[in-house]
Amino acid sequence: MGLSIHYNGKFKKSASLAAMIEELQDVAIANEWKSHVFETSFDAIDEDEKEYTLYGIILNPPECEPVQFIFLRNRRMCSLGMLAICKEDKKFEKHLYQLFTKTQYAGIEIHKQIIHLFRYISAKYFEKFEMVDEGYYWETNDEHKLKAQFDAYIKFTDMISLGLQAIPIEEDETIENYIKRVVGKVRDN
Repeated sequence: MGLSIHYNGKFKKSASLAAMIEELQDVAIANEWKSHVFETSFDAIDEDEKEYTLYGIILNPPECEPVQFIFLRNRRMCSLGMLAICKEDKKFEKHLYQLFTKTQYAGIEIHKQIIHLFRYISAKYFEKFEMVDEGYYWETNDEHKLKAQFDAYIKFTDMISLGLQAIPIEEDETIENYIKRVVGKVRDN
């Protein structure tokens, strides 16, 4: 739980993966973000083949979940976490191409920076790209709306934390039911 962005996309056949990675590495260096590079060029292969070689780069802004610009051979963005799960159990494969990054604890400025980065990179290198921004900045460019969303998420998170401290778990209550009860009480207030 926490303010996040959700995204998916497909890399253009005509674009250079190495060039995109170089641009993103420059961003990481300029901002003193950690990064990790995978393969830097796609192999010539049938697009329908589902091999799990990774291409691209992951950026790690401070206080933020990793921002994944990683792809499979079919040139679709993939979630590194879901890839590990899919290797074990194919029934989760439908989630492989659904990526997200929680930005709540990184703050508004980093959130905006990531959105601007996706705008630039997706326009230049992707043939398809979709984003859902829980802060609505991707859709609106409205900093006031983004701040209001950050404030609402922080308030809700704080209320849940206080609820967990103030409301004891009942005897024989499962953790799942306990959390549902606490969240219900917080939402009612």
